[in-house]
Amino acid sequence: MKRRGDPARAVVAERSLRAPLRKLFPARRFALRTEVSFHGKSIDMLFLDRETRRLVAVELKVSKWRKALLQAAVYQLGAHRVYVALWHRHLDAERVAVIQSHGLGVIEVAEGPRGRREARVVAAPRRQSFLNRRHAHQLRGAFE
Repeated sequence: MKRRGDPARAVVAERSLRAPLRKLFPARRFALRTEVSFHGKSIDMLFLDRETRRLVAVELKVSKWRKALLQAAVYQLGAHRVYVALWHRHLDAERVAVIQSHGLGVIEVAEGPRGRREARVVAAPRRQSFLNRRHAHQLRGAFE
């Protein structure tokens, strides 16, 4: 998680967070679509579990965690699990707690020991009662 006052500030592109997330949701089990349109927003990464047919939405942001929270909250209407994925320098315990309080999961992306980016789930999402079958059906259509 972020250490406030950290002097090392590398420029990170949002797209560069995708590859580490793909490792969390491997292709052998999860189909992937990117930039899926939903209620005027674009879900950055939408996964379909090939075994259960459940949907997992991930909103990626490097630093704008509040914007990610607002977007991800909408995705709860159509996805079974929803995560906000953030670059580690912009993630702290307080932000994790706020995101979790909305039923969303949190994924942290950071530089690994060999300079490769790695993702890990910091907090699992709560089961959603907001899920609307019509919206879920619409999102599954992205995989057909």
